[in-house]
Amino acid sequence: MIDYKNGDLLQSDCNVICHQVNCRGVMGAGIARIIREKYPQVYSVFRTSYAAGCNTLGEIDVVYIAEARRFIVNMYAQYDYRPKGVIHTDYSAFDSCIRKIKTEVSDYKKYHPEVSKVKIGFPYRIGCGLGGGDWTIVKRILEREFAEDVWNVEIWRLP
Repeated sequence: MIDYKNGDLLQSDCNVICHQVNCRGVMGAGIARIIREKYPQVYSVFRTSYAAGCNTLGEIDVVYIAEARRFIVNMYAQYDYRPKGVIHTDYSAFDSCIRKIKTEVSDYKKYHPEVSKVKIGFPYRIGCGLGGGDWTIVKRILEREFAEDVWNVEIWRLP
């Protein structure tokens, strides 16, 4: 189930925050830059993945932020970020990332039965700003993958 919220995703009570990143080793704009500045350990994992060649389309990094008691997920769903005005979002990779997130959350809940529901948060129009994706397609992927009631997904739109 997906709920739409107004406000700052990074100020939400979501246990898992997902955002799209590129495979070129740059988190220089949009929510990726904000996350890099707020949670430097996420950027460190991102750069380690880049250096190791593990940041390929369809992969994810899951980083636990102890002080915030949440996970940040880097979704490698676009290869590049330039030039502007081009569709960089790879819908197949985006879908692959979503499926991996679902597996990670399911595994987490299996080993932590005290957690009844995990809130998964996404920025509104993920992959459609700097990534140039089509929100109709991205939204369709999210709605299809999180259609079951077992999922507690929030999409956050800045006012």
